[in-house]
Amino acid sequence: MAINNNEYWSEFSNFIGGEFYEAAYWYSAKTVINYNGFCIAFDGFGESKKVYCRSSYGEKIALRIDKRSFVNKLINLFISRHKTNDKRFDEQYLVHSPNQGITSILNSLVRRMYLDLDIAGLFISTGKAGSSEEVLFDNNYELIVYTKGIRSDYGYLKEVLVLFKYLVDNLSSRYNITPVNLE
Repeated sequence: MAINNNEYWSEFSNFIGGEFYEAAYWYSAKTVINYNGFCIAFDGFGESKKVYCRSSYGEKIALRIDKRSFVNKLINLFISRHKTNDKRFDEQYLVHSPNQGITSILNSLVRRMYLDLDIAGLFISTGKAGSSEEVLFDNNYELIVYTKGIRSDYGYLKEVLVLFKYLVDNLSSRYNITPVNLE
């Protein structure tokens, strides 16, 4: 018997001590956990999962980390790219940002976890949960991590949560981001 989206996130909420939100209208079910005032949400179903939280920062900030692909190599011709000086990471991922020094949030521990967990992508943007149609205002941003593949067991997602917490900590210390509640 297949597990449905509500059951999946309800069980995951119990596993990590988070709060479960049932699917309603066009919103999918999700798990939310509070970390130092940041509401970190997990949602999605099937092979793709998304982990995100909202924050506020007084200046423009943007970051995109994608797996290397032919399309991304073409995009790289037109957008500035940052290197982390980690050969293994730089061979597998492309880091794009208008912010100088943004790679400082990708310390060696974060890069290793990112590689080990085979993260599909990471974004800091003004789009709600990666949407280009719903935009956040007032210097609010979302940090979004996408996972893909069959590795969607709860233990794996708990490891993604650890990575996400490191990213939040690094952004908080480097950029002084502050939490914004999810709506």
